[in-house]
Amino acid sequence: MPQFDARYGWEIGVVMAIAIGIEHLSHLAAVTGLVLHGTEQILTRISQPFVSASDFLVALLIVIAFINSVRGTFAYHRLRLDRLP
Repeated sequence: MPQFDARYGWEIGVVMAIAIGIEHLSHLAAVTGLVLHGTEQILTRISQPFVSASDFLVALLIVIAFINSVRGTFAYHRLRLDRLP
């Protein structure tokens, strides 16, 4: 099990900022979260090609959640623009 290292503090801050942005329905935050997580997963799979099924399943569920957050923020803004007088 990896130990916590202070070098990862910036990543915690970035992920928190992305989560707050998604909560406020920001396009940029949703797309950034998807790209950041996708890139991180690709780099992890390159450096450690053999992962357990549970790790893969959790990563897949998080990617699906980010994809839905992107779809949701874009749909919300499209709906909001359609309802403006």
